[in-house]
Order: sequence, then structure tokens, then C-alpha cells
Amino acid sequence: MIRKILYASFTALLLTAVAPEGKTTVIPAEVQPEPTEFVLNVPDYKPDVEKEMPTVQVASVEGDKESSTFISLKSYMEMHDLPGDTAAKYAGIIEKYAEKYEVDPYLVLAVIHVETGSTYKNNTKPNSHGAVGLMQIREVNVECNNKPGGCYNKVFEGYTKEDLKDPDRSIELGVSYLKYLQDRFGYELGITAYNQGEGNVAKKKYRKWYTKKVLYALECVEQGKENRY
Repeated sequence: MIRKILYASFTALLLTAVAPEGKTTVIPAEVQPEPTEFVLNVPDYKPDVEKEMPTVQVASVEGDKESSTFISLKSYMEMHDLPGDTAAKYAGIIEKYAEKYEVDPYLVLAVIHVETGSTYKNNTKPNSHGAVGLMQIREVNVECNNKPGGCYNKVFEGYTKEDLKDPDRSIELGVSYLKYLQDRFGYELGITAYNQGEGNVAKKKYRKWYTKKVLYALECVEQGKENRY
């Protein structure tokens, strides 16, 4: 018993001697670290199968132009040795003005076929009759623009001799004139008047050879049959 008391006294004296002066030694409790913010590392969401954006198919400008009529007109001129780019140009012009003036585009091509002797060449020099261009319109028909009183037919107003050399202007004038003649005389006589003059047709002084050639050319165009006449 005395031994336990002495041991306790000795321990107390030892602690007092080691501790710094004026301070009390305290054994702190176990300090837990402050919790950090929990961050869930989630990758950017991606579906198992990525969907592609729908592709919109848009027809090209050139494709829009290539109607069945356009292709037929172009192919027929190519059949008669006209280069493809030129044939495409003329086919587009024919189709445009045939629609504008409500004339059969195949008939327009048939007239050009006969007027150019199946060559489809844009003759810029007047022939013996003074006719120029794809539609072979006489220069005298547009020279009236410079005369007092103007042209006897309003169809020719506003055109010049230079216009007859331009495929676009020549075809528009030819188609509008053919439309006028067919409205006045009917389908076949309108074709006759295009070549022999509306005055002669009005007086019944005409022959039908030209109309027969045009109608045969029209049949060939419609059937895609070569015609060298």
C-alpha cells in the first residue's frame, strides 16, 4: 500500500517538473479532417449510338433545267452535230420562250431545223433574202423601227438588226411572230405565213411546200428520228 502511494507521488512530481512554466499540458482529442466537397466525376453525356443529322437533298440548278422537253431538244440538235454546250443553250432558250408565248417547243425546233437547213448554225450574215439568225428573220422586218410610223406589225417593234444575230433575241422574236401568225391564220397556215408572208397568206397566194417540210421536221423531232433535210 505504502509502495503505491510513493509511486503516485513520484509520478506527479515528475509531470510537474517537465511541464512548461505557467502552462497546463492538455492532450487534445483526435481531430477529424474537414470533409471536402464531394465531386462526382461524370463524363459528358454521349448516347451509345450517335444520330446523324438528316441530309436534305437539293436538286441542282442545272438539274432543274433538264426537263424531258429540254433533254429531247438538246439531244436532237446534238444528233445533228451541234456541240453539246451550244445545244443546251439553244434548248433552254427555246423552252423558255415556247412556254412564254404558249407555242409547241418541238415546233419551234422544227422551224429552226428547216430555216437553218438542218445545221442549227446561227448564221449572222444575211442570206440572199436578207434573213439572219437561227429563225432566219429578214432585216427589213426590223428596219421599220427607224421609219416614220414604225413597224406594220408590233411584234417587230423594239428589235434591231443586231438582235437577229443573237440566239436569245432571235428565238424570242421568231416564237412571238409564229404565235401571232397562228393566232391569225390557224396552225398550218400560220407556219406557211412565217415563210411566205402574212400578206400573201391573207391574199391566198401561197404554196404549202414549206409547211410540209416543217411538219415532217416536227414529226422527226417528236420521234427522235434523224432528219438531214
